[in-house]
Amino acid sequence: MGICLIRFLMEAESEFRPATTPFENVGMLRVTHHEGGVRQFGRPTPEFIRSVVGKARDRDMLCRHLITHPDEVAKFVKDRRFAELADLVDYINDGIDAAYAMTDPYHFRQLCKGIAEFYLRGWGSLNAAKLRQAQERDDANASKDKS
Repeated sequence: MGICLIRFLMEAESEFRPATTPFENVGMLRVTHHEGGVRQFGRPTPEFIRSVVGKARDRDMLCRHLITHPDEVAKFVKDRRFAELADLVDYINDGIDAAYAMTDPYHFRQLCKGIAEFYLRGWGSLNAAKLRQAQERDDANASKDKS
């Protein structure tokens, strides 16, 4: 029995070689192809994660900037930047996380004050779905003009 176990271990050891790169000998988790930023076994690629997190952070920073500088909302309307305005409306409708009040009370107060001013200036009537439709219409018209 002991000899069989040793023989099994020796055969198993000969099948595995030391990895030359990190995660090379991971067996089933080996990546064979990428489709849409997701690896074969459902794990997102690092590039996909960076692109999503980067976009979310950019959106968050832009919305916070527009909330604290409400004069620039009119510039976005004038420049027909409807996608960013739709993100802003969604951000405001989602509300600010109450936990943010505990971690950064100054910025929480600034955002609350900015949202109140956003509504007082009349921007509360903006509709995110209609803004996205307007952006799609502008994109379609721009592509027709290029043709």
